[in-house]
Amino acid sequence: LDYTYIAVSSDQAVKEAALLQAFHSGKIVIIDEFNSSPMLEILLNALLEGRDLQGNLAEKPGFLLLGTQNPITMNARIKTTLPIRH
Repeated sequence: LDYTYIAVSSDQAVKEAALLQAFHSGKIVIIDEFNSSPMLEILLNALLEGRDLQGNLAEKPGFLLLGTQNPITMNARIKTTLPIRH
């Protein structure tokens, strides 16, 4: 199974680059502790709608996003927005 894992400790630029590479490669992405770091909402919405931020279609289809998260009652957790939950 070919997938990309994004650790919670990765900085924002690394997360963005990994998401874009996975999107254009048609990979599955697993984001650890999805709601414990600032969301990449604009980028994620675009990718999940099938285009990157420049409006380009994926070079290869198959992009899928999976994320783990803890309850927002835990320290430093952010409530996941409705568009991302869908």
